[in-house]
Amino acid sequence: EVPRLAAEGIGLCDAMAAGLESSDYERGCPLATLALETTATSDRLAAACADGFDRWLASIARGLERDGHAPEDARELAVLVLSALEGALILARAARDTAPLHSVGARLRPILDRS
Repeated sequence: EVPRLAAEGIGLCDAMAAGLESSDYERGCPLATLALETTATSDRLAAACADGFDRWLASIARGLERDGHAPEDARELAVLVLSALEGALILARAARDTAPLHSVGARLRPILDRS
């Protein structure tokens, strides 16, 4: 079950930032790491990664619909949310700075808020 995304989005980014800091920037998204490192050489791993991302997208889309977004917009917004979070996580790890995660959380909130 996905919590209200607009209300919880900042909290999620804060949690991701705290996780990065506590791992000394070693642990990001294991699915993204697997996808980047193996999908070009393994059809089986590529399919597993695609399935994992699809599940996350479906969960985010359900949460967006519950928050009042039209079903036809929810999937596209889910792609925006997941892409922004994954990108911010990569930028934060590379820079060893959680600012990208906090920035994404702050910028996504008004886009997602339908209450």
